[in-house]
Amino acid sequence: MTFAQVMSEAQEARRVDPGVTQAAEAVALLDWAVASGVLTKRQNDDYPPAQLESARAAFNAQLDTRLAASHALDKALPTRKEIALTKLKERFGDLGAFFEEKVFAVDQHYVKIEGGGISLLDVAMDDWRESRPFKAHEPSSSLKGNDLQRVLTGLNANRQFGVPAEFERQFSRAIEEKKAAVNTTVRHMISQLPLPDRKHFEFGKVSFFQEGSYVMDGHFNNTYGQNKPGLLVKTELQGTSHAYVIDFNKGTIERASLYDARNKEDRNGNRVSTTKTLIPSHK
Repeated sequence: MTFAQVMSEAQEARRVDPGVTQAAEAVALLDWAVASGVLTKRQNDDYPPAQLESARAAFNAQLDTRLAASHALDKALPTRKEIALTKLKERFGDLGAFFEEKVFAVDQHYVKIEGGGISLLDVAMDDWRESRPFKAHEPSSSLKGNDLQRVLTGLNANRQFGVPAEFERQFSRAIEEKKAAVNTTVRHMISQLPLPDRKHFEFGKVSFFQEGSYVMDGHFNNTYGQNKPGLLVKTELQGTSHAYVIDFNKGTIERASLYDARNKEDRNGNRVSTTKTLIPSHK
């Protein structure tokens, strides 16, 4: 059966015999609660209604947390440009491409140089501190006459848009949300591992490694590339060591070779691949 067929059968079963469906859901919920440590296994599976509701509340809370984490990880980071455009539209209305046209300057001669001026977007992103009034070069602007003069007058009246401070506020909040989402996601990924692996993560000594690379130019100057997306983890428990790779792109934690989870360098011509210990900044 396809997934759609299974779901269709489930809906039909719910309609024909809701009691059986409810009982099946309760059994599945209890299995999850016992496996997750929410409830202690009882031999006769005789759980009071209060415990069943407790398990249901725990499941829904975990689901909500995981959904929120998924949204936070997918959410794009704020940019100065995005915030500046919003502020400009609030003050001047939507002027489209004009926001990025470099038609302003504080020197009349300089502004006439093709492309040599600055745009409204430039001013807004940096909270311009120049005290001299702006001038505009009308021939190079898509905005003419009174419309251009209106914008110029408004700009000279107030060059501050509060973008840098607003960017710092939004960016800091977004980073904290992503950190919390990473925490939730890693915990969930660990919870999906077999019990022996989960014990290694919970009770073992844990070390982290990150894979990167650089290119040598022969003059002691190295050009570093981006680190690989996977985070290598080495665990040691009761004399046994395992290695894993946490891969957010795939949403998995998989076993890796112990040979990979150690400090090393491999050179191929002028390109060097590295694996280095990563010490988390927050325990």
